[in-house]
Amino acid sequence: AGQLKEIRNAGFRSVCIHPMPEAFDESHFFRKGMRMKYLGTGYFSRFRFAVRECRRLGLSLTLYDEGGWPSGSACGAVIRKNPDLAAWVLVRTEKGKFLPQQTSLPNRIDLMNPEAARLFLKLTHEKYRKAAGRQFGRTIRGIFTDEARWCGRVGSNEIPWSPCLPEEFFRRNGFPVEEIYEMLFPLPEITEEIRRMRRLYLECCTALTVRNFFGILERWCRKHGIALEGHLSGEDEFRNHAGAFGNALAVLDCMESPGVDAIWRQIWPGGEDGTFAKIAASSAIRRKRKTVLSESFNVYGYDLTSSSMNWIANAQFIRGVNRLMVMP
Repeated sequence: AGQLKEIRNAGFRSVCIHPMPEAFDESHFFRKGMRMKYLGTGYFSRFRFAVRECRRLGLSLTLYDEGGWPSGSACGAVIRKNPDLAAWVLVRTEKGKFLPQQTSLPNRIDLMNPEAARLFLKLTHEKYRKAAGRQFGRTIRGIFTDEARWCGRVGSNEIPWSPCLPEEFFRRNGFPVEEIYEMLFPLPEITEEIRRMRRLYLECCTALTVRNFFGILERWCRKHGIALEGHLSGEDEFRNHAGAFGNALAVLDCMESPGVDAIWRQIWPGGEDGTFAKIAASSAIRRKRKTVLSESFNVYGYDLTSSSMNWIANAQFIRGVNRLMVMP
């Protein structure tokens, strides 16, 4: 309660609950992970208290849809309940055969499979909605989704894949995806035909991800009166897009408040690297959205000054961002 009051007295009018459970595999980056069970009884008892205090203080509350990141696994619970929903990659064996297999990376779900999104909603969003009661859509205005992305990369030795992909690829293109598998892996020469086939593959992966993950989240949020907010992964390096999520605008268009990530000196005084913020602004213009957000600061380090923060914020404001999620 004291922290929320201090935040309000400092001039802020919204806060975000950002859980970092001990079970999160990257929690060692932080001073201490959250000891209570993520999404457990004690967690939701404190959550309900925070909702009451935010309502009393006139603060709006944004939820965060994961325990750590990337979003989608409910800190591994989705895969524990259904191991078939873990993310897939396509590999090439020593004998030259192409073999789909599930990734060894922890807490990564198959974003192209709608069953993964539905189970994720059941384990997280539905529990928040039940715990918040009538404040869902009132004090609680939005839920932030963070860095959901594929495993593998076209042009590497592991290709993003899903059991849902072959049927969708054939429906879209009229020939089996297996015919172009060899073109997706490293090759000594990349012809225009290979580029075209890779584009068809990535367009299919993007369409499935938009329809079966982000689209499902968007419809659920709209139904329950809150905004889907968030950002993707590595938006500042355009070459990363095809490997992580495909078409950035197609994905961000699902979000009521599309965003970018500027937490690791992607933007710095005197630099010229802030253009990527226009990606989220472009999505907002396309879909007539009112807000464009940025998750900012945090990993910039302890030598970050208020004057540098001011410069970084303004560098984003002039590129269309109008809402900063300031991380401590």
